[in-house]
Amino acid sequence: LTWGMPFKDMASKDLNSEFAETMASTASRINEKMVEYAPTIRSFQQAFTAEVSGSIKFFDDQAARLFLAERLETFSEDEVQQCKASMQTMLFNVFRLRPKLMARRTPTLYVHAACHAAIRWDKSRRLNGHWLVDLHHACAATGLHDVMFTEGPLRVLMTSGHLKLDDEFDMPVIADAEEALNYLRKLQSASAEA
Repeated sequence: LTWGMPFKDMASKDLNSEFAETMASTASRINEKMVEYAPTIRSFQQAFTAEVSGSIKFFDDQAARLFLAERLETFSEDEVQQCKASMQTMLFNVFRLRPKLMARRTPTLYVHAACHAAIRWDKSRRLNGHWLVDLHHACAATGLHDVMFTEGPLRVLMTSGHLKLDDEFDMPVIADAEEALNYLRKLQSASAEA
């Protein structure tokens, strides 16, 4: 939201409010689509596959341009579109055929798709702006860090049902403050002994 914004504008805006509004409107759009497509989702795996496809498409334009820029001095918009189509097909098929491999190779995409699929599969659940931020927290941490400290509802989503991301990535997900402190104390003790 702030990448291209001059500092003067950044300093004069209430970015928290603007960010919250953006997240809330995005959550509302996602909820509308979840309701629209709910009758077609018959399994968690189907929801996951749909979310993988959406996640790949979300990043494909930028990824295609980066891929081409590494290999060609100049490239046309046609080449970008062809590269996007090839990348989408390849990534989608690898996710479909080898999801555990992709969990290790592209944890952010995997966790994004898995969390959104779990929410879609629970047809009574609805997102809000805060939940979207929490899901981004999960995407940023899982597979890339040793432990995740978060709130209770996100911990439950990540560690139960079809996800069990804590087991998948061998990463404790801790929502209790005392448990988090104990975890950190153990790290400190182990570091002092080493």
